[in-house]
Amino acid sequence: MSRTEAELRLFCLPHAGGGGAFFHPWRAALAPGIEVRPVVLPGRESRIRELPYVTMEQAIGPLAELIAPQLDRPYALFGHSLGAAVCYELARRFVALGLPAPVRLFVSARRAPHLPARRAS
Repeated sequence: MSRTEAELRLFCLPHAGGGGAFFHPWRAALAPGIEVRPVVLPGRESRIRELPYVTMEQAIGPLAELIAPQLDRPYALFGHSLGAAVCYELARRFVALGLPAPVRLFVSARRAPHLPARRAS
C-alpha cells in the first residue's frame, strides 16, 4: 500500500517557530497504513516569505481551509506545544463545520484547555 492510499492521515503541527521537517522521519517510523502530513505554517521553511500568523483566530480559518479537502478518509491530528492548541481548535472547527471529527487528537507539551495556566500571564 502506498502512503497516498493509507488508511489514516496524520496531520502534524509543530511548536511555535518550528517547521514540518521535524515530522519527516515519522514517515519511516510509523506503520505503512499511516500517511504523515506535516503542516508548514506561514513564515516557516518553504513558506518563509509569508507573514506568520500572530493569533489563533488568524490561523484556524486558513488552516481549516487547507486541511478540509484532505479529510476524505479517517484522520488524526498531532500537535506539539502551540501546535497542540492549534490542533484542538482545528478539531473544534471541523466539527462545527459538519466535517468528520478526527479519530484521535494527540497533543504533547501542552496543558488541557480547561486547566488553568501554571504561571501568570
